Amino acid sequence: MSSATIKYRFRIRTRQGLLVDKLAIHGRDQADAERKLRQMYPHCEILECSLRSTHTVPRMLALRTEPSILPPR
Repeated sequence: MSSATIKYRFRIRTRQGLLVDKLAIHGRDQADAERKLRQMYPHCEILECSLRSTHTVPRMLALRTEPSILPPR
């Protein structure tokens, strides 16, 4: 049984004062995502947190099924 994860988008200020925008982290809930964030960026300040849209259209490559016709050499 697998538990579903949600993608959260964060905007943070690192302890050095740098802004990091559009930081996406998966988590079971917001608290789980924040815990993971604080492991990567200890002592950061969370300025904003929002749910990232999970309804995206998957990108698919167009596969060519007919044989290539190469000009004679």
